[in-house]
Amino acid sequence: MSFAADRHLLVLEPNLFRDVQFASLLLASGTDGVVSGTSFTSASADFEAAGVGAGHVISISDRAVEVVERVSATELTVSLLRRRIDDPLLPPPDSAAAVYTVRSFAPQIEVLHRQVMRMAGIEPDVAEAEEGEATVEAVVNADEMAQVESLGTLEAIFASAASILADEPYLRLRAASYRQRFASARQRARVRLDLDGDGVADVVRSLSVVQFVRW
Repeated sequence: MSFAADRHLLVLEPNLFRDVQFASLLLASGTDGVVSGTSFTSASADFEAAGVGAGHVISISDRAVEVVERVSATELTVSLLRRRIDDPLLPPPDSAAAVYTVRSFAPQIEVLHRQVMRMAGIEPDVAEAEEGEATVEAVVNADEMAQVESLGTLEAIFASAASILADEPYLRLRAASYRQRFASARQRARVRLDLDGDGVADVVRSLSVVQFVRW
């Protein structure tokens, strides 16, 4: 499972779910959304079947907000974007009969997650590693890795969008900007691994070094 989520992308690009929604995966939509405090309900929705939950982003009347929790198949706990994920919830404006969509860039996030893990010498598909090796579950600095994955994902999203909308130069500029930021973050990042299961990192790996393996 990746460390980054759609919420991480929203922090970096507040208009992402409006400007390049064509590159996203549509999970749910409707016209009967009701916002009351931090509760969002839609009688016609099945958020459970759609896989909507914490970390996703829901656009309510063109305002992108965080999905904090799935309460039931028809109800979500939501919040305006917060500085930190553990900050108090910020209720969006109350509304009724609101148009809403839940879109996700999960496919792009997953691609970057797998790339980043392999840069650290971790095979993302391996559940149980051999002695001295690590699995994704051994990573203890998930927040730092989420930032790296988010920057790389945004580069990929904007590059893809620019190839489709060639007459929108700002997309190429955004892709170039995130390419530089991703490269810088990747060089600085250190993957901290707990190989003995005691909750404390005992191995640190860099993402800026290519690892060669003899077969």
